[in-house]
Amino acid sequence: SLPFIPKAWVSFDGSGAVGQNCTIHMSYGPISTIFKNSQGNYTVNISTPFPNNKYVVVVTCDSAYVGSIYSQSTTHFQIGTGLPWTALYNATTVYAVVYSN
Repeated sequence: SLPFIPKAWVSFDGSGAVGQNCTIHMSYGPISTIFKNSQGNYTVNISTPFPNNKYVVVVTCDSAYVGSIYSQSTTHFQIGTGLPWTALYNATTVYAVVYSN
């Protein structure tokens, strides 16, 4: 497979309630659910595991917020959104693109 073609992508609403699944606007690939762990902290679950945890995730979001990856495994990755070098904040819309072998 070609490494420069996204294996998955998602657009989701990050403003929902803590402890609930986020609303997915659109997605492609093996992304099954996004769970809101706390304010500005989300776990993206992968239904078909990636071959290893060495994949690349590019994250962006609305407003002046930035997105960061906190951890990743073959079955999920964790996103944080907020202002750079400050606390986490809810982003209205979060976008993630995954590249993997």
